[in-house]
Formats: sequence, C-alpha cells, structure tokens
Amino acid sequence: MGLLAVFPLSAALAVLTKKKFEEMSFFSVCVIIINIILSGIFGSTLYGVYVNCLLIAASVVICIRSIRRDIQGFKSAVFTSGSFALVLFYIIAAAMYSGFALIGSDVDRVYGPQIANMWMNDDLGGKMPEWAGSLLYVAPVVPSWSYFCLKLWPDYSDGICMMSYFIYCVTALLPIFKYVKRNEWIKFLLLFGAVFSLLNINYEESISVYYIDTATAVTAIFGLFMILEVYKGEKIDLVYIIEAACSLIIISVIKRVGGAAGFAMTSCLSYLTFERIFGYRRAGKKIRENILPTLCFLSASITSCGFGLYKWTNGQDSLKASYTGVLFFAAWYVTGVICWLLKELIDRKKYIWFAVLFSAIPTSCFALTRWYFDRKYGNGYSIKVLRIFGGVLFNANEIDGKVVRHWNQTPFPLIVLVIFAIGLIIYMCYEVKNINDEFENMKNISVAVIGGYMAWLFMWFAMYLYHNREELNYVYCSVRYMCAGSMTIYSFLLYVLVRKDKLRNNKLLFFTVAALFMSTYKYQEDIFIAKFCQGRKEYTEVYEMAGLNLTANDKIFYIDTENRYGSEYFPYFSFPALAGSIPGGRYTRFSRQMEQISLEELTEVVSVYDYVFIDSITNEFKQNYYQMFAGGIDSIKDNSLYRVNKDNCVKLELLATGDKEYISNLWRLE
Repeated sequence: MGLLAVFPLSAALAVLTKKKFEEMSFFSVCVIIINIILSGIFGSTLYGVYVNCLLIAASVVICIRSIRRDIQGFKSAVFTSGSFALVLFYIIAAAMYSGFALIGSDVDRVYGPQIANMWMNDDLGGKMPEWAGSLLYVAPVVPSWSYFCLKLWPDYSDGICMMSYFIYCVTALLPIFKYVKRNEWIKFLLLFGAVFSLLNINYEESISVYYIDTATAVTAIFGLFMILEVYKGEKIDLVYIIEAACSLIIISVIKRVGGAAGFAMTSCLSYLTFERIFGYRRAGKKIRENILPTLCFLSASITSCGFGLYKWTNGQDSLKASYTGVLFFAAWYVTGVICWLLKELIDRKKYIWFAVLFSAIPTSCFALTRWYFDRKYGNGYSIKVLRIFGGVLFNANEIDGKVVRHWNQTPFPLIVLVIFAIGLIIYMCYEVKNINDEFENMKNISVAVIGGYMAWLFMWFAMYLYHNREELNYVYCSVRYMCAGSMTIYSFLLYVLVRKDKLRNNKLLFFTVAALFMSTYKYQEDIFIAKFCQGRKEYTEVYEMAGLNLTANDKIFYIDTENRYGSEYFPYFSFPALAGSIPGGRYTRFSRQMEQISLEELTEVVSVYDYVFIDSITNEFKQNYYQMFAGGIDSIKDNSLYRVNKDNCVKLELLATGDKEYISNLWRLE
C-alpha cells in the first residue's frame, strides 16, 4: 500500500543519515513525488511507481541490516516521538476518511481530473481532453503522491486520495516532534493536539477537503524548519541543505503562487548565509540584520502577486497598468517601513508600541476600505467588501456586485479571532526574543516571516483598492492565502520555541488551546466526525452498470434539483467526458432569483449532450419534464443515467440506476 511507503523509506533514510525518523518522513514523500513527475516527463508515470517500489524494497533491506548490526542505533533513529505520532495520525486518517469524497478548492476541474487522468492513463497531462487543457499549467505535485498511493490500492478510492493529502501535510509538520523526548508524554500529547489543530486553519472546511493551499503552507513550513537546522551548529549540515532544497523544488511547482513561497524560502536561506559571513563585528560596526530579510520577503510578496498582475492589466490601457504598478510599489514601500519599525521596536524591547503598531495595521486597512468603497460606490458597499475580506468568517460565500449571502451574520467572531491571533503572535515573538544571543538568527527570521505575512496583507489590500465590483469574486480567493500565512507563522514560531525548550507544559497547553481556537473559527463539526457523501466511485459504478466507458469525446449533462447552484464536482465525477449543468433552482417555479426553465428550453439544452445523469430530483421536476423521457414519469429516478436519443425528437432513454441507496450530495450535507 502506497500510504505505508513513508515508514520504510523514512526509517532507512534516518539510519543512513543518522537523523531522526520525523526529519526524513516528508523528504521520503518528496522523493516519491519527484520520481513520479520525472518519469512522467520522460515517459510514463508508471515507471516512477516501479522505481519507488524498488526504493521501498531497498529500504526494507537497509532496515533489516541495521537491526542486525546495531539494534540500539536503529531504535534511537526510528522509534521516536515523531514515528509514534505518525502512526496515530495514520489511525485517525483511516477512521476519518473512510467514505469521504474528494472535495476541495479547485478539485472539480483541476486536481480531481488530474488524479483521475494519472490513474487511468499513467500520464502527467498529455492525454487530457481539450476542456481540461488548463490543467497542463498546474504541476501535479500533491496529485502525484495521491496517484502513487492509488496505484498500490486495489481500486480507485476517493478516501485514499484524501488520506494521501492528509499524510502529506502531517509529515511536513512532523519535525516539530524531534525535540520531544520519549518520556515526555504530556508534552507529546499537547504538541499532537497543536499539530492536528494547525492543519485545520483553513478558510474552507478544515481537513475535510483536498486543499492545495494548505499543502503549500506546510511545504513552506518544512522548508523553514530545515533552514533553521542548517545553521544550528558551527558546521553546516549537508543533509538539512538537501531537505531544504527538496522542499524548495516541491513548493516552487506545487501551484502558481508556490513560486513566490519558494523565492521567500530561498531569500531566507540567503539571509542566513549572509548573516554567517558578514554578521560579525568589523571595524567596530555590525551590519544591520533587518534590511536584507525585509527586502527578501517583500520581494517575495510582490512576486506572489505577479501571476495576477497580467490578469488585471491584460486588455486594459497602459495608464491603468501604470496605476497598478504604482499601487504595488507604494504598498511595498509602506510595508518595508513597517517591517523596519517592528524590528526596531522588538530590538529595543518596546513591546507595547509593537502591539499598538501591529494592531493598527488591520484597523487602518478596514478603515481605508470603508472610506474608499463608500465614496466610490455609495454608503454600505464597503460592508460587502469587508465581508469578502473576512471570507467565510462572515459566511459571505459570494458577491456579484449586488447580492451578498447571509447578511444576518455578525463580524464579531472575526474581530475576536483577529485580536486573539495578533496577541498570540506578539506573545510568541516576545518568547522568541528571550532566546539567548547564540540564536540571533531565529529572532531575525521570525520578524522577517511576520513582516512577509504583513506584506501579503498589504498586497491583497492593494488588489481590493484596484478592483471594481465585477472583479471582486476573483479577489475573494485572497482569504485562502491569509489562512495559509497564519498557519505558517504560528507553526514556525512554535517550532522555534519547542526547539529551544522554551515551552513548559503549562505554556504549551495555552498554545495548543490557542491553535484549536484558531482552527475552529467556522465551528466545523467535521473535524471530528466524517461526512459520508458520494464520490467518483459511486458515479462510475452507474456508468459501468450501463456498460458505458466515458471518453474525452463524450458529453454528459448533470441534473440535480436539490442543489440550487449546481454541482461543481461533477466534471471530476464524469472525467474525462465534458460535463455541463444549470443551477438546480431553475427547475422549480419557487426560486426567487432564477427564472424557471421551460420544457422546450431544457430540451434544447440537453440536445447537444450524449448522456444525462440525474442525481436527485423532486416530484415537481417529474411533473414538469416527464415528456422528455422515453419511459414516461416512471423512468425518472434518482442516481440514474440516460442516453439522449436525437433520432426524431429528443428523448431520454434510461440506461442504468444506482443499485444502492442514494447518499446525499455534497452541498446538502452542510
């Protein structure tokens, strides 16, 4: 089973490098991913599976030899707190993801079809249908790990995909257990709870979704962990450099915005190098530590917005493009000044002024947003923007310039969360500052990481000022990066404190509860209780019953009257066929915002498709559209597949019906 490959590979690497198991676990996952991608570039991804299987076999041999030669050395390297934590995480994942569907941001038309394509064709993307051509521009990093796990499983499984994603994230945070001794059970349990909670700092639905932005954040966190370990002693450790470089490779291609995170990590490593070379006193002067890291992280922030810059200015005149550039550089300058002030305040132990300045930043952003949008679009419009700025903390799921859902929600939870998070980060910075001078690098990098995150906030705020109301839907995605940034900051500072044994159990309990609070701001019951729902397998079983093997040339129409806004995931469920649908609210006359579609209009829509899949429909649908069905009203059933017969007039012929009780779809579970 591919998911278990982490154990022999990590154990063998730990023995060979004389490191601990938890330091090698994420690196072993990266090795598997790189092998899959390289084999896919030069041939078939199946070759990468074979290579990885050979590595696993070799790792088992190495472990057996190590046990025979030095059983105590093997135990000290492998039987650690991190390996025990990973076993517990595996048990939790197996219990939690059984029956899960593969859902999450961009799963519908990006990562879900990517995994399905790799599993079906052993190909990175060259055999993708035309409608999924954009997927070729998204590197299948995490999907490659899911693909490897699926190839060593008897059949395609959404649950295995979700487990692979979860294990990817867990192994990246596992090095934090390196500094927990075997007999420190209380500390182990508290850290275990903190790590599990950190994985839930997500603007969607915590760890119940396949969320690449969280994967990006944990990859950056692992890279920062390794960068700190590189310069731990007087000598530079080559193993940590290789691991840091590996994480840089992974994060730079994990998605478009990953390149910026990779640049930030490279800058951080470069800063440490400059600090080691030039950071000593020369001629009675010491080079200032705050300039280089601030510039590095600010540059990374601007790079992170580069992929969106073309979208904003494409098709517009050069004057508007220049406005955008001026706005970015202004935000860059302001953030640089603030980062410098924060560094100076911490160096001079002006913690109260640090707190005031740090708290004033989001307050100023909110105030400026309200003034700008109310002046431009009228009183009250800024509330819409602030709701989007706060993301789903306000339960404002979408904005179209006119309508914002869930107007009755209060911003109080967000205000509490922001104040709490800021206070927590300031307190952690205070703890980090108390570390002795031998670890000056950690203090400087900590401030630089926080400064980089602030730069992100300023850059996204610049986008808000530039965008008009029709473009705000695109800007809504900024919330995911803010959550990922929060996770990165918290994990990084927690690692620094645990690394220097600054956290006693009473303080660690506080940080664990704080992480739990930050992770449950949406009050997600699915953190502890699995949500069972239909996944790809439940749909493909119906296709198999009908004797249908969908290809890229097929077109299938999706109908679900229970889902008001249509299914975002059906393109993945029906891959590689081209899927289409209309909002479920158009099938009923009781929809307030949608005009009911007539029988003639629906017939015209369906006529361009080859098949129709009915997920769940009401009796009203049967009464309104039964004339479309060749078998009459009795042939209209849930979870059924129909062929579109276009010989004389468009008629839907029943091919197959799911043989097990219909399981509620994704949206109605919420």
